[in-house]
Amino acid sequence: MKNRDKDLLGVIERPVERFEKLFKVSVIVDLALLDECFIKEDETVTKAFPPVTDVNEFKQAGTICFWVRKLKPFRLERTEENTVHPIHLYVNELLAFLIAYQLIFGVYSLKGEGTRGFHKPHISKRYLSDFVKTMRYNSYSPHSLVQIFESLCI
Repeated sequence: MKNRDKDLLGVIERPVERFEKLFKVSVIVDLALLDECFIKEDETVTKAFPPVTDVNEFKQAGTICFWVRKLKPFRLERTEENTVHPIHLYVNELLAFLIAYQLIFGVYSLKGEGTRGFHKPHISKRYLSDFVKTMRYNSYSPHSLVQIFESLCI
């Protein structure tokens, strides 16, 4: 699991750092739950999107977004100054979005794979706020999140 932990942390490192800097908070990661998110993502992609060879960055991003939101591997370290911060409610939803975005435009772009013919969208604060809140209070399937991420980039 040590190598897998390193791989998982490599995917989430930049989104978590940005989140911590933006909101001036410390994120605590439950590695067992995070590992479960990536295992479930792999199982979902394998079962839901046959053939497996046709997996693209949007399918991976949408399904990992779904599982991070559902299993909630992140929490914030509570301090006196951030105990009432409203971001506590949405930490997993926001990080799910940021990790998916990182997968599409970070991991795949660095490898020179995928994202060809797609543009990197500007995500407004209003859009992100609405998206994160609806992810928290409404149900989304992995398929719907795949479509949302792909639609953002067309």
